[in-house]
Amino acid sequence: MPGAEDKSIVETLAESSLFGGLAPEVREAIAAAAQEVVLPAGTIIGRAGDRGKACGIVVSGKVQLFRTDNRGTEIEIIRLGPRESFGEVCLLSDEPIVASVRTLEDTRLIFFPREAFAEVIKQYPEVTGAVGQGVSRWMHRISSGIEKRISRQMGAPRLHWFHFVPIMVLSLVCAVAYNLSNPKGLPFLPNRITLEAGSLISAADAYRKFQRGGVLFIDALPAELHEEGHIPNAVNLPLAMFDFMYDMRLGKTDKSQEVIVYGRTISKHYDEEVAQKLLARGFENVKIIEDGLKDWKKYQYPVVS
Repeated sequence: MPGAEDKSIVETLAESSLFGGLAPEVREAIAAAAQEVVLPAGTIIGRAGDRGKACGIVVSGKVQLFRTDNRGTEIEIIRLGPRESFGEVCLLSDEPIVASVRTLEDTRLIFFPREAFAEVIKQYPEVTGAVGQGVSRWMHRISSGIEKRISRQMGAPRLHWFHFVPIMVLSLVCAVAYNLSNPKGLPFLPNRITLEAGSLISAADAYRKFQRGGVLFIDALPAELHEEGHIPNAVNLPLAMFDFMYDMRLGKTDKSQEVIVYGRTISKHYDEEVAQKLLARGFENVKIIEDGLKDWKKYQYPVVS
């Protein structure tokens, strides 16, 4: 079998989490805008605060994303290996990047310069959705990593506010980039709308509606959790990326259509916040599955991954 070094750019894109779900002709167009490089271990690809100019996919090798505190200590954010990507936000905005990037070993990379990629997005608007999903997965991995680091470092040197900067800045950059590219724009502080008392629906009632059809199911979980398992045909609309992805996923949906939202974890009720955002945008019939996907799975209703 051919090794990673023998694969074409198109083959690598097909296997990547970022562009693997796109149509072959779209991946061909993306490949035409790509540049391939091999960098030795220890190469700094970009430093926090630099203007982002490209997104990268690792073909072979490893890269590390890190930040440096005010004492000069490096704090690792995440390590990425083959088929994983970084710098997705750079394809949407030229805002300063929030983390430094360094190769940990000899690494083969595919780069997508922002200016060349803009032409691909014009021709294939669906690519923007793939990039948005990539940002969502990246944010989820960072937040999970921070939670694990906090639990490991109880009693050790404390985490500082700047450890959370990547998540906050990514959210802001995505919102700003979306508003700049969308003439409608979206308010950064939308009016909060309270859910009605009858907004909850049992998993059994939701399944009956699923069988009858005509109901739109919305998965509010981060993309990474959505990929682990979701209700068939559910539209993934992660809370962190809602304002960015709403028009792409639901912009032309009839606001009178019945919508059922699910997606909560022990620490976060994504479903409630997404339901509130849908109501704020004019949807008239929004319900939330009580206890979310956990209840749905308990009764062995269909789930795909």
